[in-house]
Amino acid sequence: MALGLLLILLSCALFNNWWLLFVMAFYFLSPIPTMFANKIDEHRQNASFGLSGGDTSGVRDAGNFMSAFLLVSGFSFPLALLRGDVVEGAAAGMACAGGIVCFLSLAVYAKRYSNNDSAGAF
Repeated sequence: MALGLLLILLSCALFNNWWLLFVMAFYFLSPIPTMFANKIDEHRQNASFGLSGGDTSGVRDAGNFMSAFLLVSGFSFPLALLRGDVVEGAAAGMACAGGIVCFLSLAVYAKRYSNNDSAGAF
């Protein structure tokens, strides 16, 4: 995660254009809808005593959709700035590379610590 954020900061500092700093908001906001949706779905499954028929719910699907929207926005924002001639190509490339590193580290963290039997996990 630190390497991805370093790439974002370097893409801003080296090219003296700080618009790409807004990309970090997408990285910090992207896992939040999924976390909330999973927690809401867990409480709903506990309240129904496991009588729900499907494996997934609409709440979980909506959380995954919002997280995917933020993930795509994290990559499309530097490209939109590049298309509008606001940033240079190397800066947009560094921002996208930083996004790849950030999102992969978040995915590995989520996969590693996603055990269903932990009571204190958010």
